[in-house]
Amino acid sequence: MTLTFDINGDYKTEFNRAVTAITRNDYSDAAYKNALVQAVTDSYVNTTGEQPDIRELDDLASWLIFGKKGVSVKKKIEIKAYEAELKRNEEAV
Repeated sequence: MTLTFDINGDYKTEFNRAVTAITRNDYSDAAYKNALVQAVTDSYVNTTGEQPDIRELDDLASWLIFGKKGVSVKKKIEIKAYEAELKRNEEAV
């Protein structure tokens, strides 16, 4: 998984969207989940030189341990909004 964040754009929102896209899935393979988290966080740090938002990191850690049930209520709401947006985009095509 290769992600890039636009340092001149709203890269914090891009990271939030990437975390939302990752945490909306409930994979059973722990190694795959770990690789996803590693890829998105490494990409963010390498691009921006900053630590990702602590709340996003907390949601990723909870997702790694507990799956979708472990993410925050805020992230669950973001996931529902993200899925609704995906559905609207599919219907528009």
